[in-house]
Amino acid sequence: MTGKKFILLICILIPLNGCATSDKVTLQSQANPIYYQSDNKEKSILSIKSALHNDEKNLDLYILLGKEYMRHNNFTEAIDSFNIVLNQDSKSFEAYNYRGEAQYLLGNFEQAFYDFDASLSINPFYSDAYYNRAKYYDGVNNSKLALGDLDSAIKYSDKNFLAYQMRGRIKQRYK
Repeated sequence: MTGKKFILLICILIPLNGCATSDKVTLQSQANPIYYQSDNKEKSILSIKSALHNDEKNLDLYILLGKEYMRHNNFTEAIDSFNIVLNQDSKSFEAYNYRGEAQYLLGNFEQAFYDFDASLSINPFYSDAYYNRAKYYDGVNNSKLALGDLDSAIKYSDKNFLAYQMRGRIKQRYK
């Protein structure tokens, strides 16, 4: 056995030996996934807040924070983050769109519709806002307008797979 192979073998066996014989090592699959999810949530939000502490005028960080709040179903705080952006930049089509998503998920459908419209009035090529407004139209049983917005969403981003999926479901419903 050459020296390199011996060192490689030792590097593999020592960690395996420690894990195989230790009853104090908790495998990640045995750990409570809720704890990790909560821990990651706190870490991600805290890291964004820390970055904001160093750069309070960075509106992209507020959008990132709002998206992170949404990812963890904290829609009210997400809306607050997007409001900060919109108070500083009334032309932020992304902030309107994301705030609309949060409003929609809270059941504030009229406010969501207003935000999607505002986003599209600023950027009429924004695929995500068309998709989100289509969800609103579908929710109020206006399939014709929903399909029109889904066609626009796909036209402006052929990678908007959610729009393809929703368009297919609506068309299937009325076959």
